[in-house]
Amino acid sequence: SSISASMGDLPTTRTHLENDGRVVWDINDQIGIISDTQEVPTLFTCTSVDDGKALFNSDKEVSGKSYLAYYPYDGSEVEGNTMTYTLSGNTKYMPNTYFRQCPMIAKSATNDFAFKHTCGIIRFSIRGTQQISSLVLQGNNNEIIAGTGSIDLNTEIPTLSISSNAEDASKSITMNTDYLCLSDIPTDFYFIVPETEFTQGLSLTINYLNDDSSVTPIKKATTKSVTISRSVIKSFNAIDTDALLQEQEEERIYAALMSFYNATGGNNWTNNENWGSDKPFSEWYGVNYD
Repeated sequence: SSISASMGDLPTTRTHLENDGRVVWDINDQIGIISDTQEVPTLFTCTSVDDGKALFNSDKEVSGKSYLAYYPYDGSEVEGNTMTYTLSGNTKYMPNTYFRQCPMIAKSATNDFAFKHTCGIIRFSIRGTQQISSLVLQGNNNEIIAGTGSIDLNTEIPTLSISSNAEDASKSITMNTDYLCLSDIPTDFYFIVPETEFTQGLSLTINYLNDDSSVTPIKKATTKSVTISRSVIKSFNAIDTDALLQEQEEERIYAALMSFYNATGGNNWTNNENWGSDKPFSEWYGVNYD
């Protein structure tokens, strides 16, 4: 009727992060426990946390010789040797931590349980002067990163696997930020994803609010393969949205100038010095640019 719960993974990832990057259990966290003789899950609730270890209690007892605990209790289904859980394609921003629950399991022959995470975490740090409405994460090769998946409870290295045939399988995750205002100090955003290899990199779309209340998307993308492992936080260099906006604006100007160049036979102009080059637009012959 009482268990002690810790983390079996290094680096540890639990139910939420603290400001210094530590990850901890929360009071009232709920887990389910089954045994080799009791297939119906019993609910245990966290009543105290001390230096990373948590005490969970229940008004019922679980008996047997081997036990399996899983988190979270709500939203998880255990049948036989399989646990089913849904990683939603929609989440919310929470300061210094993640909003969605990260599924974990633990096995034990006593009342001491060392939990292992079944997913990985991606952390983006973003700074700027914009007010942002949402973030959208996706793989450049259409990898499945959300939906209903399963966990093999027999394996020593548990991972959440989401089939492309799942009815709610999603290739993107949208984070609602409630029009958060960025600043010069980077803000951290966390996405929970299944263990995944983004074979052609990944992209983060940042939707920011204009003065007229319209929304403009800016995108930051990687090109190399990125592997997200279970129980690991993958961090990326800070993203400067002001610099991205400037870069995006220059790309639009470049495309417009080159369309004009090609439509008017620029190759045959008397002087087309620096047109189409990577030099500043002010150095393209005939262009005045502020």
